[in-house]
Amino acid sequence: MTDMASQKLVKRFDAYTRKHGTCATCVHRDREQMHHGRAHCPGNWRRQHPSCVTDGVGPRYAVDVDVVNGFREQGEL
Repeated sequence: MTDMASQKLVKRFDAYTRKHGTCATCVHRDREQMHHGRAHCPGNWRRQHPSCVTDGVGPRYAVDVDVVNGFREQGEL
C-alpha cells in the first residue's frame, strides 16, 4: 500500500469513528442495536470505548478487519 493510500485509509477510518463512535469498528460491537446512532458492547449500551480498555471487564476493544477492508474497497486503495 502506498503512503497516499494509507493516508486515505486513516482519514476514512477517523471520519467513520467520529460519526459512529470507536465501537463501530470493534469486533465485539452489538451488531443488532445502536444507541443514539452509536455502537456499544453487546448487552450493555452504557459500555463504550475507551472504558472497555480500562475497566478490566471483557470484552476489550479490538479492530474489526472487515470494517477496515471495507474502507479499502470504497476507493480501491
